[in-house]
Amino acid sequence: MDPQANFTDIVNNFPGLPPFPDDVPTAPLLRLSLSKLLAGDKAELERLYEASVDIGFFYLDLHDCEHGKLLLGDADGLFQVGERLFELSLEEKKKYDFSAQNSYFGYKGQGAAVVDSQGNLDRNEFYNISKDDIMGITNPLPAPEVLHQSRDLAKSFMQGSHAIVSLILKILNDKLSLPEGTLSNLHRLQAVSGDQVRFIKAPPQPVDDRRTALGQHTDFGSVTVLFNRLGGLQVLPPGADAEWVYVRPLLGHAIVNLGDAMVKFTNGLFRSNIHRVTAPPGAQGNSTRYSLVYFARPEDDVMLRRLDGSELIPPIEDDQAEEEINSKDWIIRRALGRRVDLVKNIDFEKSAGTEQMSRRIKNEPRYHKKELKFKFVYTTTEFHNTVTSNLRILTELCQVLDSNLEETDVSLIFKASDTCRALQLVSSTFPTSGNYPRSNVTFARCNYDMYISHVPSEFSVLLKVHRVTVNPVDRRYQRLSDPQL
Repeated sequence: MDPQANFTDIVNNFPGLPPFPDDVPTAPLLRLSLSKLLAGDKAELERLYEASVDIGFFYLDLHDCEHGKLLLGDADGLFQVGERLFELSLEEKKKYDFSAQNSYFGYKGQGAAVVDSQGNLDRNEFYNISKDDIMGITNPLPAPEVLHQSRDLAKSFMQGSHAIVSLILKILNDKLSLPEGTLSNLHRLQAVSGDQVRFIKAPPQPVDDRRTALGQHTDFGSVTVLFNRLGGLQVLPPGADAEWVYVRPLLGHAIVNLGDAMVKFTNGLFRSNIHRVTAPPGAQGNSTRYSLVYFARPEDDVMLRRLDGSELIPPIEDDQAEEEINSKDWIIRRALGRRVDLVKNIDFEKSAGTEQMSRRIKNEPRYHKKELKFKFVYTTTEFHNTVTSNLRILTELCQVLDSNLEETDVSLIFKASDTCRALQLVSSTFPTSGNYPRSNVTFARCNYDMYISHVPSEFSVLLKVHRVTVNPVDRRYQRLSDPQL
């Protein structure tokens, strides 16, 4: 059987809904297996880490193990609950809008929030259910009868989703070589946090006015587990010329992405990618779009800042200030900062999250504000381990090379070992003098220690904000504070 034909059959198999158009470009997200992750499959663990660094989004196949099947069943039940919930009258639903009480739980009506810097309003309804409410950690909030009747189902869904989040956090914790339990201990199920289940309804948009229903943003918390059946979600992939692309829903899969907290904990090593929701493509645009989400967030009193204990997490730069804010305040600011009924003269950028860091590949490198100098010095056999602590700098530098050189291939290759993620820079056919042509930067994985496979005697590249020199005589990589290279 043609694997692609089988893939198409899977993704189109949502009973009673129009298929996702085959001719619409989609994001090439990795498809990970929950069963393999639970079994500790080394290749699958590495793919999870890869997705977390590269784009922060991936598919999670749930139908290949019992835990996943149970979660899919709970999600199916809550989709039905969501439809009944949104059938209630607007007057009834507004009784459960708690935003005036500085709470992001409860109901949010359509058009209640700004979605872009032009002041356009959103085109969907939300209803957020608190994990702490359902788990009995805090006093229950008033809720419609349809939600009272489904508390057991919501609890099962929360427990199942949180178990997946805990698994992801444990794997990433191990990959970073953080002390055991570091990430999991910031996200305990029975601790007070902003975790929530969200029901979403987005009605069909007018044919002559189909636009963004939920503006570009990053998620507030740590890990998001999304279930949807119609297109509409779009991501902006890494790349200088990236365009918005749809994320195609897959039957039996959740769409998982990392949020702002993971960016802050790892000082930008992990990615909370910009995404948005727009009208579904093709015939799907004529259908009402329902979604179900579990948002996992750090405990309320957790400070969102760089974690200690991992050589892979980039250090705080001298000119980089960490904001002192805890998880609770961060989420309130992000969740309510664009509500038109609460905030006058909304500052769209001030209420943003880590979008600027997510844009670091699309826009100018973050180091352009100061003309920092970099020096790459290595032998033909190895880099020293100091390279790994500068992974982000090297990544951004190679992206600069991509836009300033021609006809030369530069590969940035990562390798995961027990304690560190190694990096190999392979350069080929660099001219030794004259004008340097354009280069393409590619990323790949390898299973061997880092080394240089081909090295010209020496080359230098002069860019707008960086100057790079390779000298095979010296033996270490370093970042220079001295302006003289």
